[in-house]
Amino acid sequence: MLAGNVWLYHSYDIIIYNVYMLYFYRLFEVKFNKYLVLAFFPILWGACIYNLIKLDAALMDELMVFYPILGSLLIFICCCLYFYEVINTDKFYFFKYSLDLWIIIGTLTFHLLYTPIIIFQTILGLEHPVFQFILQFSNILYYGCFILGFIINAKYGEKVERERSRLRTVSRAKAIRQKM
Repeated sequence: MLAGNVWLYHSYDIIIYNVYMLYFYRLFEVKFNKYLVLAFFPILWGACIYNLIKLDAALMDELMVFYPILGSLLIFICCCLYFYEVINTDKFYFFKYSLDLWIIIGTLTFHLLYTPIIIFQTILGLEHPVFQFILQFSNILYYGCFILGFIINAKYGEKVERERSRLRTVSRAKAIRQKM
């Protein structure tokens, strides 16, 4: 079943890693991190072109391997940078209510589970039960985190924003008092 849809998966793969890089670019507040994500784009595109040229005639029969590995590595680096950025700001206090947290956790778990089976898919084959199980399990975790994030954000989002703006006001007031 999966083997007949490989061309669709390749299209999805090419688009989704670029979307994640754009997502992290918009998410980062530190300029160095933004520049780093911009530097990841040519690397990602080069890997995509390399992988498509390498697969050339077999494009419909096998999964790309190098591109998803590199894409997962870049996503992992971006996730670590974002977590580091959050720890160093006041976002940390309300992070568990943030939709970004759940999207990043879902993405990270999906790619950390899915990348090894992409590597071993030549040994296992696309129809192997282990491949199918890990694929289904990683998808359930991936979309489950998204759904959980949307629910938590809908329930606590407005409350968190009010508290965040109150903290900003308090910190600005402290800064003004210290200058005086």
